Amino acid sequence: MWWNGGDCRAPGLPEIEPEEEESELLSSGPEPTVGEEMEDLDGAYDELELIKQRLLQLRDTLLPPQRDKCYIQQEEQEREDTSFKTQESLQLIELRRQNCQMRCKLSTAYEHLNSSRKQIKELEGWRCLLQSRIQKMSHQLTKFGEFKIRAIHHFGLCIERWEQQKTTKVDHVTYRNRMQSVVSHADNSRQCLVPLHCHKATRQHIRLELMLLRVFLHNLFEAMVNDFRFFCRQMSVRYTKASLPEIGSSHYHDPHNKDMDTPVSSLASFDMDVHEFPRT
Repeated sequence: MWWNGGDCRAPGLPEIEPEEEESELLSSGPEPTVGEEMEDLDGAYDELELIKQRLLQLRDTLLPPQRDKCYIQQEEQEREDTSFKTQESLQLIELRRQNCQMRCKLSTAYEHLNSSRKQIKELEGWRCLLQSRIQKMSHQLTKFGEFKIRAIHHFGLCIERWEQQKTTKVDHVTYRNRMQSVVSHADNSRQCLVPLHCHKATRQHIRLELMLLRVFLHNLFEAMVNDFRFFCRQMSVRYTKASLPEIGSSHYHDPHNKDMDTPVSSLASFDMDVHEFPRT
């Protein structure tokens, strides 16, 4: 396994029987279940604990623990020969030893006090951090409650909108089928039509006919005006003759009176021009 770094060969350690080499087997079968993964984790933790114990044993072997001064002084006093000392000297030595032990205990207690204060300060920091996180989570929960209310409202609107879409809109399949039918109908309807350039000759012929019709209407208007003027002159001449005495025969014709002649551009003359009008 990846955590098995092999046997430790450091000097001073007791010999350990070589363990069987483990190999990680890769299989193409199904993934391990939750129970199998938990068993693998338990095995890994056990091996990590064994490695930790080995490291502690190696540290104790290579680095012996430091003994306090009181313990060292007590060993020296025990090895010292006290046969020649008096009772008062022995009591004084005992008091010194107890004083040293008391100082060592006080020093140890002071160290424990400092470590406890550090732990309390660290725990206070953790408490403040957890409290800030709890406040943040409570604020987020409040916001989540507001969001939940809005989400329920918007979900209702979405459902209502979806129902409206289903009833008023068409899906892409229906739209595609409809557009295919419309496009095919438009293609079929355009097959019976021809482009505009195919009607150039007919357009030129109609344009010529319209121009000739315009000339004809202009001539007709001019002839009508001339006939109207001739009619007015005839009426004025007849009115004058009726008021004067009769000079000659009733069939008298004055060759010098041009007002009595028919105008050239009259309806009668226009009838003759119609026959001469070019036909297309």
